[in-house]
Amino acid sequence: MIEISESATIDPISGVSQDFTNPVEYTVTAQNGDAQIWVVTVGVATSANTVSVDDFKIYPNPTTGKFKINSNTKISNIIVRDFTGKPILETDKTEITLKYKGIFFIELDIENTRIVKKIIVK
Repeated sequence: MIEISESATIDPISGVSQDFTNPVEYTVTAQNGDAQIWVVTVGVATSANTVSVDDFKIYPNPTTGKFKINSNTKISNIIVRDFTGKPILETDKTEITLKYKGIFFIELDIENTRIVKKIIVK
């Protein structure tokens, strides 16, 4: 399931089964009409050690700007992107402060795996 804000749209629609044999493009359109294409590529884990989205916690969420990332495994890189996909911060620090309000996507890189989580800054 892909989560977006109430006023945004996504195509193809979230919650509908997709064939991920090949990459699938999702177009997310914001309330103001700005659109961003996200390409989802699914691969098969090649080791016994797998990383799950549940291995990470971002808190508090929602936040007023300051938040922490807690992980059971070492995070090699963190990229914060705005809702259009534009990177606004890249770090390896797990305590982050954002000055802007809105919805952001936190990309966590670990063991050749990228996990994306959403955070809301009020």
